[in-house]
Amino acid sequence: MLLRGRVAGHRSIRDEQTLSLVAVPRRGEPKPRPSEVPPVVTVAGIYGPNASGKSNVLDALRWMTEAIRQSQTGWSPHGGVPRDPFKLSEAGRRRHG
Repeated sequence: MLLRGRVAGHRSIRDEQTLSLVAVPRRGEPKPRPSEVPPVVTVAGIYGPNASGKSNVLDALRWMTEAIRQSQTGWSPHGGVPRDPFKLSEAGRRRHG
């Protein structure tokens, strides 16, 4: 179960972004203890203006899923992690490339 995911340097996502599927306690409800699995939302929405990176957040989730499925058996042990880095700045290419 995915509770939170963070991504940075993927396609148009330069700075770290977090997608949290943890439900926010309602007013008056106690917060879960650190040892408990927190309640999660059943539906999440990603919204924003055109060309703001919504599809790239979903692509990062897809990439993470494929990485979990294939990294052990499909990736070369000496090849590193394949990336699709943020390419609109030299710093982004160096940091994540």
